Amino acid sequence: MKLFVTGGAGFIGSCFIRMVLAPGQRHSVVNYDKLTYAGNLANLDSVAKNPNYRFVKGDICDAHAAEAAMSGCDAVVHFAAESHVDRSIYEPAAAIQTNVTGTFVLLQTAKKTGSVQIRACLHGRSVWRYGSWRIFQRGNACPSEQSVFGFESQFGPAGAFVCPHLRFSRRGHARFQ
Repeated sequence: MKLFVTGGAGFIGSCFIRMVLAPGQRHSVVNYDKLTYAGNLANLDSVAKNPNYRFVKGDICDAHAAEAAMSGCDAVVHFAAESHVDRSIYEPAAAIQTNVTGTFVLLQTAKKTGSVQIRACLHGRSVWRYGSWRIFQRGNACPSEQSVFGFESQFGPAGAFVCPHLRFSRRGHARFQ
């Protein structure tokens, strides 16, 4: 499977790419990253020369560039985001542009026909987008697994949508099958 990974130079995205390109895996990756404050290509030194890895510097809000880079991929794994809550408070426009508009652009691009034939999308995110778990505590209890913010929920820290080949553990670790 050829994966189009956004935000792959960030902490979570680079960990995901290293896992997907580990020995014995048969996937290839197009890493599409704007290289903002959170992106660091040094996170990917161990896979930089892997023939199944390609880096493309780009912005998820640029539909034409995203479509060109996405061409030939089977699935989108979307980690690109303005992920620090404090940054979104002080610079809400950047957070809205990347997290809302950028995600919309990717979904619109992925559903196009033509050179892009995406079969699945995964939107990865961390619990930091929601702040501390204490926000959701009632008394001394954290959210249950079945609650709206539990791990099984699309709104929980391991929440994702539509990826038939990706499975999450209870701690949010992903693995391909």
